[in-house]
Amino acid sequence: MGVSEAHDLPAPGWRAALPAPDVLLAVGLGGALGGGVRVWAGLLGPQAGFPGWAVLVAVNVLGALAMGLLTARGGRWARPALTTGVLGGFTSFSGWVLDVLRLVEPTPVLALALLVAVPVATVSACLSGLVLGGRRA
Repeated sequence: MGVSEAHDLPAPGWRAALPAPDVLLAVGLGGALGGGVRVWAGLLGPQAGFPGWAVLVAVNVLGALAMGLLTARGGRWARPALTTGVLGGFTSFSGWVLDVLRLVEPTPVLALALLVAVPVATVSACLSGLVLGGRRA
């Protein structure tokens, strides 16, 4: 019982166990850090001339690449702190969805392009990170 080493999928008969308090703390602190960096990127990107949607796409693609790399490697609390915590706070699926919806009326072609391209780009980036990290998906 436990997590399958090959794919990190729950094995048959697996039951959820609460993480140790130090792991929960690491995830929480990581989430605060990742969320702060995302806000910082969202504020500085437009000041540098990048549209908000482009900043959010870049954040999500870079986060997906990092997710793959960190999933391939990491320790007892490092992996959950960095993937669920930092990258969970840094990336923003809900922000991406909101940006797509905001673009539907003024620029429907861009909205459709983002709707198709971002999932493809983030899945590809995550798979690339897994491969670069030495792990098969």
